[in-house]
Amino acid sequence: MGRSHSGYVVKRKVLLPAVRRALRRFLWLLFFTDLHASSARQDWIFDIRSGVLYNSNVSNSDRSADVEQDESWRSVLSAGQGFQLNDDLRLSIFAEMESEVWRTYGGLTNTRPGLSANMRYRFGLGKDAPWIRLESKFDYADFNEARRSGWDVRPGLRGGVSLTECVRLEAGYEYQHFDARDVVFQHEGHTVSIHGKIDLASSTRLVIGYTYRHGDVTSAAIPPRPDIIKIAADLDEPIRTFGEPYVAYRFEASTHAGSIAINQALTNSVALQASYEYRSTTHDPLHYINHVAELALAVSF
Repeated sequence: MGRSHSGYVVKRKVLLPAVRRALRRFLWLLFFTDLHASSARQDWIFDIRSGVLYNSNVSNSDRSADVEQDESWRSVLSAGQGFQLNDDLRLSIFAEMESEVWRTYGGLTNTRPGLSANMRYRFGLGKDAPWIRLESKFDYADFNEARRSGWDVRPGLRGGVSLTECVRLEAGYEYQHFDARDVVFQHEGHTVSIHGKIDLASSTRLVIGYTYRHGDVTSAAIPPRPDIIKIAADLDEPIRTFGEPYVAYRFEASTHAGSIAINQALTNSVALQASYEYRSTTHDPLHYINHVAELALAVSF
């Protein structure tokens, strides 16, 4: 089995309780804000999204013989309330359930019950006014391959501005701490992103984005791979996810991703969404590519 540096483990043991405490304080703050906002308008929000997801490299491998591709049926359900606290400030709290059912590699199949909350401040009236939003998501990822399961915490900050009536720009930052049962699947990372939203027509929106992430990744390969061992800080373990005797390696890496998506409204509450993302992940000498595509139907009411 793999090994881990004691300092790395200690850092995680100290950091995770701190993150959980900060998240609990944030959610309690939102809860009490809700209690004291008895005069605020409340809106129930329901979203359902379901469709097919394709990933060209679920093993995150740089060697063609080790690359494994697969498709999944991905669904996201959320229900919550929005509270208009005043003309500029809005609070939203959601319960969420996400699931991925993978066709070939069942160990990757997972469900994610969770809770998300955000507080948005709009600098002025109208939908085109600039805004900023403090957000946090907390869920439990339950994988068929139990060693991958764990708590996932994602606090972040996002903002947006309208450049014209049809063009909007959004930028954000997110921190992730994923505390999997097995250390080789534990991840910490920092992500910054920028997206442009273009209304091509009243019912058609194009979204173009760029994302940069730096943090832990897990890559799988058939040994021997002494080149990966050098950068994996001894965090390597055998896995049976892909049937063959792969070894999973965890190390820090940088990922650049470009994406394009189109949202076509079919009715006032139903839309067809199609997206493609190109991801390039590097930690010299390792470099691997992911092509991720999704086609989904979304319902909001």
